[in-house]
Amino acid sequence: MKSRDPYLRKRGDGAEIFAIRKPRHADYWRKRAFPVLLVIRTSDGEARWMEIRDYPKRESDGGQATKRIVFDGERLDVMSARRWRAHVLGNFTDRKEPSMISQEKMQRIINDMFYPLLEKELITALDYIRWGASRFNEMKLFFGHGADNAVDEALTLVRHALYLPPDAPTELFRGRLGWKEKGAILELFTRRIQERIPAAYLTREAWFAGIRLYVDERVLIPRSPIAEWIGRGFAPWVEDPDSVGHILDLGAGSGCLAIAAALAFPEARVDATDISSDALAVAKRNVVEHGLQDRIRIIESNLFAATEIEGPYDIILGNPPYVDAQEIATMPPEYRHEPRIALAAGKDGLACVAPILREAGGFLPSKGILVLEVGASRPALEKTFPNLPLTWLDLESGGENVFLITGGDLRHAFP
Repeated sequence: MKSRDPYLRKRGDGAEIFAIRKPRHADYWRKRAFPVLLVIRTSDGEARWMEIRDYPKRESDGGQATKRIVFDGERLDVMSARRWRAHVLGNFTDRKEPSMISQEKMQRIINDMFYPLLEKELITALDYIRWGASRFNEMKLFFGHGADNAVDEALTLVRHALYLPPDAPTELFRGRLGWKEKGAILELFTRRIQERIPAAYLTREAWFAGIRLYVDERVLIPRSPIAEWIGRGFAPWVEDPDSVGHILDLGAGSGCLAIAAALAFPEARVDATDISSDALAVAKRNVVEHGLQDRIRIIESNLFAATEIEGPYDIILGNPPYVDAQEIATMPPEYRHEPRIALAAGKDGLACVAPILREAGGFLPSKGILVLEVGASRPALEKTFPNLPLTWLDLESGGENVFLITGGDLRHAFP
């Protein structure tokens, strides 16, 4: 470890050069299993580092190890330290030549170097929440899968790593963390940043309409604003929630809408359909976990195709695929982890919505309602069906991308 700028010299092309003053050091590094780090703390207090054990071998000229290193080290912080730790341990495990020390001893050596950095910089869960949020913003992550900001995303991951419930008191986050807890948090942070995996997939948990659900990459992460109107009982179109006897959820995915509807309308039987058997396996798991298997029927179907789908239904609702081709091509990396079949809906985003509109009237009574989320495909929908009397529902979350239409209006529009 070297301090201050004089250890670096700038070359004509602007590269920073560190000179190895004793060539025998370079020869020693190449022959040993130990990692070799060059850490330089500059005059402004910033520390940077790079691994240099194999550098002399890589840059050798005519069999003689180089005496100069082009220093392109990254900033020394907790995240880079964790990446380096995993990298070195992996390289050590893969080494074929005999080593003077065991892998276990090497891991202890690395931990002795790594963990003091954690102890110095980050101590409490609140420290990690603040630090994680800063890193997420720094790396320009996208938030649209439950949390809409970096702080809530970091909080979700920290809470999961510490086995704390959503309503855990703030006092618990002020306590000092152990090494294993710090490691678990950093593992989640690292994957969130490097792989751009949304928090819900990392934790295998999502909350929807106050309901805890299991989720994985077989289903979309629940986030439909239809939850707001389920909570309102779809008033005034539905006058008495207890009068609702039959509900159809098209494109059930994780089962979030079906479960929320079953809980909001206690006398209703719910048919939850999806074209994906993988998605329905997740939905079935959630239905069982909430003890609703006697009221929610899981049906594999492409929209209304399955013979088990028999109306009339008092309510048909759904969050079908509605993302058009242009939007699919420009979506943030986080969306690449979700099943494409649950997002992509052709050139105009109406590949599923249009046939639902044409067929739903045959499964609804005159006062029954169809409620669908269509996202950014609303302009295409209104252009394609300009005379359709759609009611766009107000949403507390903002926007108007959920419509409602009655069975009577659908049969009039599509006789």
